[in-house]
Amino acid sequence: MKIIFFYPDKLTQELFYKYQNIIFCDRDNFFFYNKKTKRREKIKFAPLKIINQDINLVIKEIRSWSSVWSRDTDKGDQIDLYQRYLLNKYFEFYQLMKNEKFKLALFFIAIPHHLDALLIDLVCRNLKIKQIFFETISSLLPYPKNLLIPLSQHKYFMERYIIKNRISKINFSQTIARWSEKLKSDSNIETHRIVHIDEFSYSKNYYISYLMCLFYYSYASMRQFIGLNKKKNISNYSVLTHLKQLSQQRNFLRFYNQNSLKNLDINLKNSLIIIANYQPEGTSFPMGKDNNNHIDILFKLRNLGYKNKIFYKEHHDTQNFYLKIIQNTRVGSARSVDYLKILKKLNVDFLPMNLNVNSKAFDNILPITISGTIAIERSLKGLKTIVAGNPWYIKMPGIIKFNSLEKNFNLQTINIKKSTSIQKKTISFLNNELNYKSIINAPGLGMLEKKYDSKSIKDYRTKIERIIKIFK
Repeated sequence: MKIIFFYPDKLTQELFYKYQNIIFCDRDNFFFYNKKTKRREKIKFAPLKIINQDINLVIKEIRSWSSVWSRDTDKGDQIDLYQRYLLNKYFEFYQLMKNEKFKLALFFIAIPHHLDALLIDLVCRNLKIKQIFFETISSLLPYPKNLLIPLSQHKYFMERYIIKNRISKINFSQTIARWSEKLKSDSNIETHRIVHIDEFSYSKNYYISYLMCLFYYSYASMRQFIGLNKKKNISNYSVLTHLKQLSQQRNFLRFYNQNSLKNLDINLKNSLIIIANYQPEGTSFPMGKDNNNHIDILFKLRNLGYKNKIFYKEHHDTQNFYLKIIQNTRVGSARSVDYLKILKKLNVDFLPMNLNVNSKAFDNILPITISGTIAIERSLKGLKTIVAGNPWYIKMPGIIKFNSLEKNFNLQTINIKKSTSIQKKTISFLNNELNYKSIINAPGLGMLEKKYDSKSIKDYRTKIERIIKIFK
């Protein structure tokens, strides 16, 4: 059976380099192992043939990715033409992947959240190629940080689940129990110091981050211009766009802090609070599907007839301008002063970013998240959360689906009191979903440090082979 590896990291490429049934794909090109030359060589795209597909449906799908356009391109005046460029790439990928008869695709990313990944995901879905994505455990549990969880996605966009098969001996029962107890102890802490996992001293400093961006992207553009950077990327931001986004982000943060409620004793009881997802990020789009923007969510709430004050707490990571792992965080593409002014028009008050949403003050409220881990944390405490997106935990106890809210709903009709039943069922749910499903994160996907011994690397390869065998 032919298998395709999308975006394999350097370590994965080395481990599976000589596997003849495995094809590597790095954004724009496909590479097979030539037994004669003992090298990976490009598969040439065949001349395009007429494919029996509804072009309008493909274009409609591409247009539906509007939430990610600002993440990958600043050429707004050429978006329409750019969509046709992607349409052409779609049929190139489609034809090649159909001819090669792939049955399984492994993505060494957590979720398709850039244009090229979304394009390949669409091809896989239309060809009914089974897909496996690798999510870092740190986005699901607070510790440990060196594991990956495989998620399966077959036919429908963003309908994904943790694979059911046992692939390791790693049990999270004690971790989940400790996390549940820690959440109880944190209930007395109203505010907390925020430290990003990848934070550097300059990450929250606008001027240093500005200089870092100016140097990094100017250097990258120069290398691209003189032909030293051979790796093509669909993303085509200009240096000026990166700098403009930093400025927009700074103005956003100033306005937010100036207009946030200062009194921490404010009565939040029986209130709706939007716990904002970090943006731009895959946890918002594509995972949010049609509910990927907080402004849209607010309009929908008002259209449902909810008239009371709504509170909004911005994600603390919006304070980071520049991170080594991703350079410009691009927060400025999703956040601006105008964004906040629209929220205020919808009768929204802003809460300080350093508020601990797991404190007792938040026990008698009903938060809304697109797909944040706040929902898992609250269910572990026996509390409910409205979830607007479609994360893997959507069937977890305590979850209220946003799309299930009825006209003229209010918090009096929803029982938001703490429930020991929800807590116990959530612990059971997480154990059933996560136990014996993880593999060592030897490539260091989504991590800065990649220090693993030969035993860990061997175990990683064995587990990847195990996953391939399962889905054969």
